[in-house]
Amino acid sequence: LSNCNNSGVLPMTDDTMELLKAKHPEASDVEQDVVMEGPVPEIQSIIFDNIDEFKIYRCAKEMKGSAGPSGLNADGMKRILCSKQFKSSSRNLCYSLAIVARRL
Repeated sequence: LSNCNNSGVLPMTDDTMELLKAKHPEASDVEQDVVMEGPVPEIQSIIFDNIDEFKIYRCAKEMKGSAGPSGLNADGMKRILCSKQFKSSSRNLCYSLAIVARRL
């Protein structure tokens, strides 16, 4: 909400709330042509069963993009998942992410 380098959670005051409201406009109306109606199509689990640590590694090598809410951009994620600097930890993380992806 300001240009200073202080970080942390702001106290929820009326001023803070007004500043946040100014930064986040009201939601727009739903466009009916993009809303799915009726039963949700079933996705075959075989698509996700093929996700393994090697697929996560290959996708990480090709990632491009800016930072999200965590502040970690694609280059940072690529370094964590693909770097030999972290020895087996990178591969273990790829393995764990594959498990999470299959469960989702």
